[in-house]
Amino acid sequence: MKSKMKFLSWMLFSVLFVTSFTSCKDDDEKDIPADKVVGTYTGTIDGEFVANEMSISGENVKIVISKISDDKVKLTLNQTILGMPVVVECDATVQFVTVENISGYAIYGSTSSFNLNGQSVPGRIEIDGGVIQNTNNLSLYIDITETPDNQYDMWMDYEGSK
Repeated sequence: MKSKMKFLSWMLFSVLFVTSFTSCKDDDEKDIPADKVVGTYTGTIDGEFVANEMSISGENVKIVISKISDDKVKLTLNQTILGMPVVVECDATVQFVTVENISGYAIYGSTSSFNLNGQSVPGRIEIDGGVIQNTNNLSLYIDITETPDNQYDMWMDYEGSK
């Protein structure tokens, strides 16, 4: 009787052990944050050159987001602002977040220069915002500070969609 109980215990343990390694379908379908935000967004931009308090605005502004890795993207803004071509490129991290029952993909990054009128300008460029889950809407805040003599410091709010 003891050997029968021992045998049944080992069989039960073996069955439990083997089934504990069975994969669920959800595990196989990995959610890759970068894939959820990649694309070309068209929208509006509003902001200000801080030094001279000149307003910045534009419609049909394009931001291109391309994938670097599963959680990294590259943002590119190429826009004429106050008659000068401005190009901001920034590698950013993408992360799935939920805030107050709203889920989405946070995008944040920084870089140390941007291109203004064909010239590289040093500064501190910070980008943060995101895409709400199951929408194609992008909201970003772009803050450019610490430029030479603060003459090119500016901030911009961007709202766009794919």
